[in-house]
Amino acid sequence: MKKISILVVAPYPEFGELAVDIAKAYPQINVYVAPGIYQNAIEYTQIYPSKKFDCIISRSFTADLLRETSITPVIDVELSFFDAYRTIQIASSIGQKFAVLSTPPVIEVYRQLAELLHIDLNLYTFHNVSQVEGLLKKIKRSGYNYVIAGLVAEEIAPRVDIKTIRIASSRDSIEAAVKKSLEIYNYIERAGNTSDIFLSFIDYSKDGVIIYNDSEKMVYVNIAIRNENMFAPARKLEQYIQYLREENEMRIIKRIDQFYWEIDGRKIEHEDTFFYAFHLRKLYSYAQSKKEAFIRMEDAEDIYKGFSNIIWNGIYREYLGSSVQAAIDSYTPVLITGEVGTGKTELTQYIYCHSQHKKAPLITIDCKELTRKSWNTLINNDKNPFHDVGYSILFDDISCLHPSLQRELNDYIEGTNMARRHRLYATSSVDLAHLVKNNQFSLPLYRSFCGFTINLKPLALTPELILPLAAEILEWISKKFSKDCGGFEDEAKVLLQEFPWPLNIIQLVAVLQQLVINSDGFIITTELTKQVLDKETPKEYVPSTMFDLTKPLAEIEQDVIMYVLRESNMNHSLAAKRLGIGRSTLWRKITNQQ
Repeated sequence: MKKISILVVAPYPEFGELAVDIAKAYPQINVYVAPGIYQNAIEYTQIYPSKKFDCIISRSFTADLLRETSITPVIDVELSFFDAYRTIQIASSIGQKFAVLSTPPVIEVYRQLAELLHIDLNLYTFHNVSQVEGLLKKIKRSGYNYVIAGLVAEEIAPRVDIKTIRIASSRDSIEAAVKKSLEIYNYIERAGNTSDIFLSFIDYSKDGVIIYNDSEKMVYVNIAIRNENMFAPARKLEQYIQYLREENEMRIIKRIDQFYWEIDGRKIEHEDTFFYAFHLRKLYSYAQSKKEAFIRMEDAEDIYKGFSNIIWNGIYREYLGSSVQAAIDSYTPVLITGEVGTGKTELTQYIYCHSQHKKAPLITIDCKELTRKSWNTLINNDKNPFHDVGYSILFDDISCLHPSLQRELNDYIEGTNMARRHRLYATSSVDLAHLVKNNQFSLPLYRSFCGFTINLKPLALTPELILPLAAEILEWISKKFSKDCGGFEDEAKVLLQEFPWPLNIIQLVAVLQQLVINSDGFIITTELTKQVLDKETPKEYVPSTMFDLTKPLAEIEQDVIMYVLRESNMNHSLAAKRLGIGRSTLWRKITNQQ
């Protein structure tokens, strides 16, 4: 009988001991125990070759992290009502106030149990390990001396002078995970025995499948690839074989000819030989994507060559300190706020390009352009990456999202566990907390995105950054236009530093580009700088409506309302006054949007 190998990543010693004891009742199982929690767990599992194990058992965030880094099935030891009830009984017997601190799935178990038992529990949720110490301090300040929590909080608690009651997994919970491992293994084995059926299914799939051997020779193509419309883009996959040799897997969206294609690649070892398999799926035509102005898809390879890496890889990043790296390392949604032109979208791209999610594309939703019709098109499209797993999704200018769509977006995020399936980002040129306070933005949606917040200051408040940033951007623009510009005259520097920069970095880049293009020498002169800045001097702003008058009257009305709302910083009272209607009438028109 073939032995099934299971790696148990144990957050504490008793967890591993229970797993070993349980395995004695299953002669077909070999259990290996590795200690570890969160990031440390990955280091321990790398001691063993991943192909050695049929399944990995762990729990909570540790299990989530292992799924990101391992191709082996990972089984989560779920918290049972009995496990939670036992900790409540222990805490109650001490006779002192206690709180509960854990991840969202665990807190949900305690919440349901509290409703069932008709008891009040003080529940605190963290989405990232970096939040734990701050929450423990908050719990301590609230008068609690005990907290029911996991291992991360248990390690930090002594620094906060608070005692912990460990959330431990019972024997039944661990055994349930072992049984689930056996079920998954048996399912995979049955699938292997019916490989001919699966091969037939792949051969007739409408998506393309192509496999190369280690000599980069094509050894399999399915019928879809043989179709001449797909064979041409498939031939361009050979360039990614070297990448798979080093990274083992990839996921990108590329424009090839007139279509956007989703490309999944994986390095496969079979009988000591490596193969490189690609799955090719047609998403959108280029013409269609230009019409759908609210969405765009990019991969890290393309973004990394662009502007975002220039401004965020130098002095600007140093100014923000450790917050950018913390956002890169985090798995929680990121909210980036700041005035127009402060580089919010570019910072999002930089974080994405340096995160663990960079292997899958970044999808940007322009909330200014997102309408009811386009939202329905997005959600009802079975090829929409929203429904998939592992992407990075940016909601750009989320403060401009229509109120009715704010509710629907939050319902979708919560109802589909979107924040666990994808890495979410949002940007806003308006203070969302202020909008929430004034009932002008959805509080639940704000909560969905405010797990990690970065606020970017305008250049007018950071004059010390202007010249160093200008020097970095000047070097990049000079290379871009094959010009030899390396600095500014002293008076030109003064002009740059004293300019108000109402459009911030975007305007700085535009000015520097004009200077480089029009400069005749290595040093940019004061005279040229003055000429360019004079043209940029803020003048009285005359807004351009540019409404699409071919739309139905109801849609034009909605466009006008949203335009005035944005001009009024989403202040409903001010917008209603400008429109000459009552606040309640404005609210009714907003909520009655198609």
